[in-house]
Parts: sequence; structure tokens; C-alpha cells
Amino acid sequence: MKSMVKLTIIVPVFNVENYLVRCLQSISAQTLNSIEVLLIDDGSTDASLKICHYFADRDKRFFVYSKINEGQGIARNFGLSYATGKYVCFVDSDDWVEPNLCAVICDALEESGADFVNFGADFRTVDGKIIKKISKFDVSSLCGSEIFFRALVDDQVLSIAWNKAYRREILSYYNIRFPPIRANEDIYFSRAVARASSKTIFLPRILYHALVRPNST
Repeated sequence: MKSMVKLTIIVPVFNVENYLVRCLQSISAQTLNSIEVLLIDDGSTDASLKICHYFADRDKRFFVYSKINEGQGIARNFGLSYATGKYVCFVDSDDWVEPNLCAVICDALEESGADFVNFGADFRTVDGKIIKKISKFDVSSLCGSEIFFRALVDDQVLSIAWNKAYRREILSYYNIRFPPIRANEDIYFSRAVARASSKTIFLPRILYHALVRPNST
């Protein structure tokens, strides 16, 4: 199974027992089977770790790792050290995704040969209200230095890690990781990826749902 993994999904988990089931259900429902899901428990003190093991016991694509609390970025780096997929994406543990997320982004990356793909998302409140959408892009692809220049000013290439999927060999070759900080780590990571990439593509489809709630980064 491990040798056939097309996509690794890394989920950092910290005290999200009220939201984690929806997140993991959405990942378990993926139509693409050749995935691995790395659940990185970052020292949770609630029932989050128990929920992670519940899903891992029932879906052989799920794997649970536990570590001391060091923040989301370092938890993602921890997951990258165990990733075996050709591609990698990140899902925050209070968010959820469409069931065709993995299939769509893998097909797009395979067909285009791009180093990473950007896809649409929306932001929702706890009661389900949509407060923002990322569903349109001004371009279908970017190449060379234009990727980095756009990323610097958040033009099309946004400073968030989770509306993208990456070719893992790019992350490994350039040793691109999240900095050891507890906020805004996505800014550095997204721009480092943009600087290292030769081509990126854009999918104007909402595949990811981000929860906006108090006390969330």
C-alpha cells in the first residue's frame, strides 16, 4: 500500500474534539483510494487523539503519530518526514474537504506536470454561514519567476498552505519546511514553494471548507 501512495494528506491535530470528526469523515470519504492520511497529534489534552485512533482503526489509509505540543507548523513538518506520496496536501483539523478533492488535484497535477496546484475554498462560520469564497482565479497557470512575484503580494498565489497540493520531490529537494513559529508560518512556506517552483496551475473549484471560529489560528 505505502509504495502505491499517490497523495499524502497531513492533518495537524490539537484540541479540536468538537470539529475533528467532520474533518476526518470528509477525508475518509475520498473517492481516490491511493492516499495516506497522517494524523499528527500535537499534544492534545482533550479527546482528539482518541478520535484519531478511532478512524485509524477503521480506515487503513489513516496513520496516527503523537508528539509534544510545538505548534501547527512543526506538526506539519513532522508529517512531511513520514510522507511517502508523490504529492502532499495539508488539511487543518477543524476544516473539511469535498469527497473528490484528492482525485481532482492528482489528475490536475498529473496532466499539467505542475509543481503545485491552487484550488478554490470557502470560509464558513460555526453556524454554516459562508463569509468568503476563493472560487475564481485570473490565470490558469503561471511559470518561472512570475509565481514568486505573485506570491509576494498575495496575487492568485495566496499565503495559505491548505488551498494547494504540492509535488513532494520539490519540497524534499529544496528542503522546504514550515518555520518554528506558532502564527503566520504559512506565509514563509507558501512563498518558499513559489520561489522553488517552475509551474503552478489554478483550479476555480471550491474543494476545501475553512472553519472560522474563535481561538483558531
